[in-house]
Parts: sequence; structure tokens; C-alpha cells
Amino acid sequence: MDLCDICADLQKQGHEPQDDEAPWHLKYMHDLGSREAPSALEISARSGCSFCKQFWDSLTEQHHYIMSTSDQVDCTIWLYWDQEKRSYTKLRFILGSEFDGCPDGLKDTFELLQAFEESSSETRSSKNMMSRWLNICTQNHKNDCCTTQPTRWLPFRLIDIGNCMAGDPAEDGFDGLLHANIEDWLITLPLDDFPALFQSACLAVELFGFRYIWIDMICVIQDSNEDLMRQLPLRAHVFQHCALTLTAESPDAIVRALEQDGALDSSIGIGSQSLSRRDSMLPGPATIAVPENLWADEMVDGPMSCDATCFQDQLFAPRRLHFGATQMFWHCTGLKACEMFQNGLPQQMLQNPINDSILERALRQVQLQSKSNSRLDKSAHGVTQMPWIDLWHLLVRRYSQCSKFTRGTRLLGISGITSELGALTGDTSIAGLWQSNLINDLLWYIDDSAPQRPELSCAPTWSWASIEGPIQYFTSSKLYGNFVKIVDVHASGVENNMYLDDPVTASLHLDGYLLKILPGPFMHSIMLPDCKNDITKGHHFCLPLRLQKSADGDYLCGLVLRRTETSQYYERVGMFRCGEGDELHILGLETFGRAYTFTKDPGEVVNNMTMVKDITIL
Repeated sequence: MDLCDICADLQKQGHEPQDDEAPWHLKYMHDLGSREAPSALEISARSGCSFCKQFWDSLTEQHHYIMSTSDQVDCTIWLYWDQEKRSYTKLRFILGSEFDGCPDGLKDTFELLQAFEESSSETRSSKNMMSRWLNICTQNHKNDCCTTQPTRWLPFRLIDIGNCMAGDPAEDGFDGLLHANIEDWLITLPLDDFPALFQSACLAVELFGFRYIWIDMICVIQDSNEDLMRQLPLRAHVFQHCALTLTAESPDAIVRALEQDGALDSSIGIGSQSLSRRDSMLPGPATIAVPENLWADEMVDGPMSCDATCFQDQLFAPRRLHFGATQMFWHCTGLKACEMFQNGLPQQMLQNPINDSILERALRQVQLQSKSNSRLDKSAHGVTQMPWIDLWHLLVRRYSQCSKFTRGTRLLGISGITSELGALTGDTSIAGLWQSNLINDLLWYIDDSAPQRPELSCAPTWSWASIEGPIQYFTSSKLYGNFVKIVDVHASGVENNMYLDDPVTASLHLDGYLLKILPGPFMHSIMLPDCKNDITKGHHFCLPLRLQKSADGDYLCGLVLRRTETSQYYERVGMFRCGEGDELHILGLETFGRAYTFTKDPGEVVNNMTMVKDITIL
């Protein structure tokens, strides 16, 4: 990897660390130029300096506008000295205060990691690298990455790459998946009729030697509710049984990888200093310059990971090859790799918690239990070291933060995960809540200033799936006491229903205690509305459910309800969390009347409220 003279000479200044010094050290100040002349940073970037180019290319139009209209602006370069490792481990570009109002997201920080061992040019070509990763996984990771399900399962439709491409069809890749009566499921289409992304994917599949590919936008009829209802619940099975899952930043990303002759050459010769004397700079091993959080940005928090339609796909896929904007990434249980680190990510990156997603932890637990044919209970700890119900809550939190939800499919989008956990636990999912943990699961809330409730929803108001916004939960182990009795639940068909014009009516029937209140000014520590538009004129009701243990005392937690238009039933509009000494009437107006104060004795809560039989929440 090429470096400009400035970046290459940074460490030659040496370093004499002090015991109490700050770790970041200013090493250079770039003059960003004037209105008439290009800056030294721009010249370095255009000359191909890896540090300067990646930083320069990430600047927005607003950054460039400020540079072009200012008399003089600067950019400083800093190095991070790791006292324990006795070496520089990070490099950062810092712009002046003139740029404070510009968008975030710059590639301004780079990790300095030891380079991989050099491979032959043949091995390092993109095509050979892809095949090598797949071979390593299929041959060495059979216990970790292969599906535990019967391999003769097939989707309703597949695309025959052999019929799409010119010449002879590719060899079948995996007997269990491909040797079956395929004609009943097969669709063949001219390759030229495919969008550019799908054409590129077909080329990649042919390169691997596979014959069949499943593409959701083609193999599932998108404008047919009947076909969607039939296939969406089985989507998880498609990815469980596939040999390889491909994701891509763009069609060009796949083309770039297929046309590239060699892998990225990102090694640079930056010295490492093992002694504290200024004149003790010694040549060190080659170093990789990696944008900070490279793996997390692409594979954990990247666009595909934040797409609701792909959420469970990545959980169940045994292997995934991602074509990023600048390089390829490989992910399976046994190997995380990219073009920079084709033999696997360095330990420094693997040990960083930011590179380990909720999806991966869920995958490890589900796989472990599936292979042992054992059941989970709510307190069972697997490799994730958490009860499975808390794992479910984490999955819902992450899923609810996704984008691109399709109307009516919010619960369908994780139906595969629901089915797996149901089989492992023997529990039953009720509109996204679990029967054995139903009261605790009702205590979800929205962590957002502007959540939305869709005009039409297949989910009841007491389900988190009825709200568009990031969901949060209280830790189940911190909840105790019981102020309600579940009488009955009617929610059959809700999870797999997407007919918004004919939604399934779900209802929750319980006995409990209601405190009548009037809506008023909000206090976030007390009232957690699902959607502020739901808090309308008229009476509302607090329905206590549980007590919550906390370091600063116990809290009473429950739902805030309002009557429906028929006044016979209730619907959820939020939840409340009331601490000792907090007044529940703070949810209402000062003229409401006597203040209600929560005390330590749960009995007093009951004594100050009215028992109501068969409260029906829709």
C-alpha cells in the first residue's frame, strides 16, 4: 500500500512516553490549501496515499465547500500510543472547528494491525479467495456451519443458473440440496431479464459451481398475498438449507470482485518502538491500516444488517459472502475474514465486542441447542451466557431498529426465529410475546421521541409489533410480584397474517386493578407512551403488572390503557413506571383529585384500586 512522504515518516520522529501523558500525540498538521491552490492533503490523496485517500474520499460536499471558500483551514494527524503494547496502534485525522457543523461518518481513524502472511498471487486473486473460503468452511467446519435439518428440503421455486448461462450447466454443488425432483420447483428465465444485481449474483454463483439460486424478489411473487403468506413463514428454511448466502453493497461491488486479479495490498512498513529511548526506533513487522470498526460497519451494522427483510436470513445462513464497497467479507461460525485478512481477522479485531453482533450470539445458542436436541428454559444459559427469554428481547430490540418493514409482515419477518425458539423451548409465541413469560413481555416500551402506530396493523395494541420504533424491555429477572391474572388470550393467526384489509382480531383477557387517570403533561420517568398521538382527551387507566427491583428502590410497572370507541374494551397506549413517592396522578391534571402515592407494601396498591374482572385489551 502506497503512502505519501508525510504518512510514511510519521513514526520516524520516535517517542519518549511519560507515565501520565495523554495517549494521543499530534504528529503533523496538513495545510488544506486556499481558494486558489489544492491542499497537500488533496495532492497526497490523489497520489494514492492509502490513509489520505480514504479520508479524503469520505469528505462530503459540505466539507469541500468550506475548504474552497475559506482562506486557510488545517487538518492535524495524530497517533495513539498504546502504553501496554509499546507501539502506535491508531492514526486519526482531525479537522478544525470550521467543520463542526458537517455530517459525521468520516473515515478519519485507522487501526494499525500486524499484516497477514503474504500469499501467492494465485491464492490472493478474488475468485480463488472466494473458493478457498468456501472450501475451508465445508471441509473443516462441518460441525459448526452445516445445517442440522434434512438436506432434501427445497423451496417452492428455484432459478436454474445452467439454463440462464451460455454453454453447459455448472456441476451440482451439494447432493442433498440439488439431487431431488427439482422440476416441480424450477423457474428458468433469460439472464438479460434480470436486474443488474441479480445478473451479477448469477455470475458469482456460476463461478462457485452451483446450479441453482434462490432470489426472494423473483422466487416469491411479490404482489400476491397468497404466495407471500405461503412462502414468508418458510423463508428461514431457505437460508438454513442453502450452501451459501450472497449479499452485496451494489451490483458494481460483485463485478469489481469478479474482475479483480489480486486481493487488496494494504501492508505498510511502519516501525514499532519497543524501548522508551527516543533513538531506539527499530524496523517492525509490516502493518495493516484498517479503517476503525471496519468489520462492524460492514457486517454488524451495515445496510444489510439493518434491513428488516434480511434480519433472520443472516441469522440462519450457515455461510455468508458479502461484496462490500471496497472489498469482500466472509462470515461463518468458524471464520471471519476479508480481503485484507483472508486467513481470518486478527485477534485484536475478534476480541472487540463491537464486532460480535446479537445475531451471532443468537445463532450460536440456537445451533448449540439444535445439535444437542435439548430444550431451553427461561433460566437456561447457553454459550451466550443469558436466559433465552432475554436473548429474545435482544433480538426484538435489534429487529425493531431495522428499516424497510413491509406492511403487515412485522411478525412474519422473524417467524423463523420464533419457530426455532418455540421448538427448542416448548413455548408458544403469542403475537410476538411468549406464553410462559406473557406478563413480563407486556412490559415493553418505546425508546424513541417520535414512535408511530400504523393506521392498519395485524398486531394487537399490547404487542410490540403494533408500533414502529425501537423496542426496549426491563430485565425479566428484576421483575417480581403479580397484580394481574391472565384469563384467556385469543391471537390465533396473528403471527402469519398480512391481510390488512381483513385483520385477525386478537384479544387479551385478564383480571386486575385499574386506577382511573386523566391525560396531562408527560414525565418520561413516569409515563412511557407508545405514541403521543394516542394520549387523547378523556379518561385513561393504569393497570399494574409487576414490581421491579432497582438499586434506588422498587418500582411499580404496568400498562396505560384507554377505552375503545365502543367503551366495552381497552387498548394499550403506553406503560408507566412509578417509584416510591412518585404520584400516579402526575399523569393527569392537578384538578383530578387526591394524589395516589406508591408505597413499599404491594397490598396498599391493591387496597387503593378497584378489582376489575375480565379486562379485555385489543
